[in-house]
Amino acid sequence: MGVVGLGVSNRPLAECLAAHGARVTVYDRDETIDPRPWQEKGISLVLGEHYLDSLRGEVVFRTPGLRPDHGALMRVRADGGEVSSEMEVFFALCPAKTIAVTGSDGKTTTSALIAEMLRAETESSGTRVFLGGNIGAPLLASVPEMTENDFAVVELSSFQLISMTQSPYAAVVTNITPNHLDWHTGMDEYVAAKQRILDFQHKDGLAVLNADSALAAAMRTRGRRAMFGWDTLTDGKIGGFLKPEDILMPGRHNAENVMAAVAVTAEWVKPETAERVARTFPGVAHRNMFVRELDGVAYYNDSIGSSPARTVAGIMSHTRPIVLICGGYDKNLSYEPLARALPGRVKAVVLMGATAGKIRAAAEKVPGCPPLHGAICLEEAVQMARALAKPGDAVLLSPASASFDMFKNFEERGDAFMRAVNDL
Repeated sequence: MGVVGLGVSNRPLAECLAAHGARVTVYDRDETIDPRPWQEKGISLVLGEHYLDSLRGEVVFRTPGLRPDHGALMRVRADGGEVSSEMEVFFALCPAKTIAVTGSDGKTTTSALIAEMLRAETESSGTRVFLGGNIGAPLLASVPEMTENDFAVVELSSFQLISMTQSPYAAVVTNITPNHLDWHTGMDEYVAAKQRILDFQHKDGLAVLNADSALAAAMRTRGRRAMFGWDTLTDGKIGGFLKPEDILMPGRHNAENVMAAVAVTAEWVKPETAERVARTFPGVAHRNMFVRELDGVAYYNDSIGSSPARTVAGIMSHTRPIVLICGGYDKNLSYEPLARALPGRVKAVVLMGATAGKIRAAAEKVPGCPPLHGAICLEEAVQMARALAKPGDAVLLSPASASFDMFKNFEERGDAFMRAVNDL
């Protein structure tokens, strides 16, 4: 069997396959990987720039970042092999009740909220709640511990979903806006990938969709269907029991995340439990996260804001005038929605990274565009933002772009921002 990529999720996959007697070869571009620990487990490695040239196997497991129609994978299929993925294996083996979350924005916060509500409800019953998937923790290694009484809450990206042939018992689609168009062939393929979270549900399955997102609301369902959104509030309350203003996390988008979590957990979680969690849940790291206040200026880390829609949501969640730090790797997205959100809420913008020029060009077309400044690195951007901010303002890192031009991932970018802020 072949495993493409030795990332976080594929490491336990390779070990699991080898432990069950499979002959496993891992293929990875990184030549610095030490092969000896893997060889001791009976796993062979093919490393280097041309790592896919010799890709073979009766079954090959792709890394999520490798398109299913990559030439190397097409060659495997032409030779009679099968292409699968770590997440497909997990869904095939998982005995627990599965709740999966996808969407363009809000996946991680919604997944974490669902897991927290389930844990709060079942903490005295012995039921366990496993949280993972695209959120970072590989779940396959935990399958032997799971029982049918447990829950597995899984965040799924379009990269993972595009080849899935199984669906969870309950699925949430937080929203759908343009994203990852540097990887997908276009918006149609991106939406189709998201649709696969529902395509294989049984008739007793549950689909929870955002009524305020046209593309999400229009998705095909096979089982039960529940909607969330601002028009679904009962007497102005989420689920008829929770006022949006009582949620600890700021912003309309976080209220929507709570709506989704309440809707999908309703058959297991009592209203009072869901309300308690919503009132106390502080949020997830790098997601509009408060870092510190200095000289009357509050600093927020929203490094997860890797799309214009996500950054707009971050901007809208604040009442203070904002000095915005944005820019990064280009995912081939339009920055016009971000540009339209700047006047009146953002007093200055500090641009950096590969998309700085695209963001500037979009912003300069908008009447009332705030002053735009350029920085060559994140540390300089933080220093510049400090100089621009006045007491009562907020400095918000929300790049509206991916991190890959300067950083390994959004977590590394957020950590660098927090270090720079704490060093001021």
